[in-house]
Amino acid sequence: MDTSAFDVIRAQLHQWGLDDLAGAAQNLLQQGLGEDAILVQLQDTPQFKKRFAGNQVRLQRGLAALSPAEYVATEQAYDQVLRQYGVDHVFSTRDNFAKWIGGDVSPTELNDRVSQASRIVTQTDPTQRALMQQWYGIGQNDLIAAFLDPDQALTELGKKEFATAVGAAMSRYGLGADQQTAENLFGLVGEDQAVQGLQQAGQDFTKTQTLAQRYGVSYSAQDAVRQYVLGEQEPADRQRRLSQLEEAQFARGSAFQSGGAGVSSGF
Repeated sequence: MDTSAFDVIRAQLHQWGLDDLAGAAQNLLQQGLGEDAILVQLQDTPQFKKRFAGNQVRLQRGLAALSPAEYVATEQAYDQVLRQYGVDHVFSTRDNFAKWIGGDVSPTELNDRVSQASRIVTQTDPTQRALMQQWYGIGQNDLIAAFLDPDQALTELGKKEFATAVGAAMSRYGLGADQQTAENLFGLVGEDQAVQGLQQAGQDFTKTQTLAQRYGVSYSAQDAVRQYVLGEQEPADRQRRLSQLEEAQFARGSAFQSGGAGVSSGF
């Protein structure tokens, strides 16, 4: 038996985490097979298929299998991402790696997923975390795990993060968190723009709604979102008309007291 060839094969198997196949490799080498042929045959063993289980899933999904070198390099990249966010002790396992490789999750996508989850976990405002649980059934304990699930599309997860951030802002500025309204803004405006608009809406909403009720006009939180976040003109015109009516009411206050005259809403 060529001991130098066996040393090369054994070193390769060790690098892949398949030391238990060294004996099988030795037997094949004694039968006269070359290094490449031995490694090809070993790929049909249960141990090899279990070690690179993500490839079996890829093949079932019609994706090309990764070479062992590519597979191990991807695992190392995953581990680096998880270490960056301090969650490697929980999620850095071969089973998870196999699931992500099988789901064709790149290290870049994994980074995006962990980053989104990490932002929510570390939010100083607990309202967003509460809405994630209330609206989507994702609690804080399983938040990162949910975002790392390759069966959940990254775009859909981004929508949930956006909606709960907007919902938290709606609650914070007195508009009431509304899931449908928050989700409808996804893709139309950025999160920062939405939050800034909601802050401005909150400054005027109570006063405008009070005037609307006084003059029998509808002006809801959704109207405020349309006006201040989406920049729609119709609710802005309604608000302006309400302000004009209130100014007229104030200016004619003495006449109302003496003659009982009223002011038409004009709507």
